[in-house]
Amino acid sequence: MKALYGEEYEAEETVYTYTRGETLLIIITQNDIVVSIEYRLDR
Repeated sequence: MKALYGEEYEAEETVYTYTRGETLLIIITQNDIVVSIEYRLDR
């Protein structure tokens, strides 16, 4: 993940958003466990 998206991300509560071009990688955690991974176009 770091190779593609780097180490810069936006964090809001337990939602971490990485951006690469028009692609968003959104990771949601609960109690330090990943519960959701989502890829989305940012248009």
